[in-house]
Amino acid sequence: MSYQADHDSALADVTAAGSAATFILGNQGVSDPTTGRTVPSADISVPGFAIEKKGSLTQYQALGLEVAKAKTLFWVPTTYGALPALSSQIAWAGGTYIVKNVAPIAPDGVAIAATIVVSL
Repeated sequence: MSYQADHDSALADVTAAGSAATFILGNQGVSDPTTGRTVPSADISVPGFAIEKKGSLTQYQALGLEVAKAKTLFWVPTTYGALPALSSQIAWAGGTYIVKNVAPIAPDGVAIAATIVVSL
């Protein structure tokens, strides 16, 4: 069973109520085993739409985050199943935030959406 229709519905709702939110994992490079050197690779972008929601003080503390610098986003990817990696960056609310936790909503193993904790 596919949850594509559920994803599409969630995307429409969050697009209408939220803001564009693209996560970017900067150039990590790829190791070339023949030379031992790291070769540059392209940034990885994961576009979607998000709304900010109330975060959990307990979760922020468990992640070692300062409450004043942390935010929780409900995010829906533009592409069904896509998720940002930990350490990805997002420009949000006037700052550049780093992904600290990703909790996918994936009833069949393919992400419809995710709750994502970010911090400055």
